[in-house]
Amino acid sequence: MTNHHTPPQLQWAILGTGNIAHKFAAALSASTNNNLHTIASRTLKSAQNFSTKSSECPAPCTYQQAIDNPAIQAIYIATPNHIHQEWTENAIIAGKAVLCEKPLAMNAEQAKKMVSLAEQHKTLLVEAYMYRFHPQTQILIDALKSGIIGDIQHIQSQFTFSLSGRPDNTRLVKNLGGGGIMDVGCYPLSLARRIAGIPTNQIYINPKSLIGQGILGQKSSVDEFAAAQLTFPNQITAHLTCGIMSAYQVYATVSGTNGYIQIPNPYKPQPKDKEAILVYNIKGQLVQKIATPDSAAIYTIQAEHFAKCYHEKQIESPLMSHQDSIDNMQLLDEWRKQVNLTFDCD
Repeated sequence: MTNHHTPPQLQWAILGTGNIAHKFAAALSASTNNNLHTIASRTLKSAQNFSTKSSECPAPCTYQQAIDNPAIQAIYIATPNHIHQEWTENAIIAGKAVLCEKPLAMNAEQAKKMVSLAEQHKTLLVEAYMYRFHPQTQILIDALKSGIIGDIQHIQSQFTFSLSGRPDNTRLVKNLGGGGIMDVGCYPLSLARRIAGIPTNQIYINPKSLIGQGILGQKSSVDEFAAAQLTFPNQITAHLTCGIMSAYQVYATVSGTNGYIQIPNPYKPQPKDKEAILVYNIKGQLVQKIATPDSAAIYTIQAEHFAKCYHEKQIESPLMSHQDSIDNMQLLDEWRKQVNLTFDCD
């Protein structure tokens, strides 16, 4: 008789108390193989306030207390970007597995140091591009591999929303790692690289050129709108736009020699979406609607994938490798450079 051993629940601490921390707390609550042990903040009062608002959090503490707690196995870094490196490295040194919000760091040099430390300590480190772990992304990849739109020629994606009326938001503060490129431009860039690798059966490839443009806010000094034109070695091109002071628009389109595919919700897919992927023929006629399965919510899927990697003693995710994170970060650095956005740590 086969003994199917179920691993014990992975014990988590969340560092940070913002909106994304609340979403991940709910995701852990809905997960079967994860448990939220504590929520941590720079000040205990902030963590206590989180606990008051969230039924998922039993034990508030400070960042350092979470790191030092021997019951904690995994840390979710949900802090502002400028302290991702500091607390990721503190967690790794303490022997904790780390799921770090995107972007992994302020720049590629920081990302390389974080990855090197994780590899040195043989500790799991994953950048939290949640869409990479959702079944919709694999369904899209399989559809493109099947040749349903012929040879891939061009990728277009936009991720814009508005922070209007929220001048104190960290994403509008330059040296906290603010700006649209860092906050949401990283998504289209990551997706374009993933899709461009399909013709050669690679997880991703990097463009041979990136031409960026952007508008820096007069008050914020961060990119409030930006665009990038990419050309890949296989001649696939991509046009990416992002913004944090624009109307909400999130989509991706992949064009080919025999048609095109639209993905209305590429970065936060929903379960049982009957129109998750729309396929058009060479005449521009809608010929197929591809649905997503009845799966868990996207952040729960991410947490469960991370737990699987942890129990398999991996130090990186096969769907979001360390080198993938570093390469994406290097391209974000280049994009920022071309729109004249630099940080003190660059």
